[in-house]
Amino acid sequence: MFSGPININSCRGWLVIFPVVFTTLILAGCAARDISMRGSLVKLVTAEQAHILEYECRQLGNVVGNTYWYQFMTDAAAHDSALNELLDNAAELGATHVFVNRGNYSSLRGEAYLCSYCRLPDGTADISRCLNDKGREVIGLDRISCEKKRYHWYMRSLDRETCIDRGGDWIPDRDILRLLPVQMPTNNRKQ
Repeated sequence: MFSGPININSCRGWLVIFPVVFTTLILAGCAARDISMRGSLVKLVTAEQAHILEYECRQLGNVVGNTYWYQFMTDAAAHDSALNELLDNAAELGATHVFVNRGNYSSLRGEAYLCSYCRLPDGTADISRCLNDKGREVIGLDRISCEKKRYHWYMRSLDRETCIDRGGDWIPDRDILRLLPVQMPTNNRKQ
């Protein structure tokens, strides 16, 4: 086993190297996880905006983001790392928006949404609208009011296949919240 006494001079190198290696590992654990390019394109939304997305976009699923070395990080760094992982996971699903609905600084959960619209051949957006008996748009009516008047509610394309069947182009929309909610005029035009 031992051929003689331990030489203290042979251990000095380790006494210097060990603290340097240990400190480097600890500091590396303190850095927040970087976000991917795709993850940086996913937009965070508020609870109010998430309610709009529930009707205007397609929910892709739930996503999570975790920080595994949070014991060695500040709360802010752990939160940033978990948020970056959550955004990356949402991007992997093809999401344009994500709502973080629960979690703490080291573990977050959210809902990922894909918001898209159909651009029709004439260049206009395919939107839900009320059409009268002559096929003309009636401004200012929601679906219930439209159907009460026995008009036709034209539902916008909610998926790529329907859009393509209508001759349109399916386009991911990262700025859908800029467009919503649509302000309807208060006076109804007779048509």
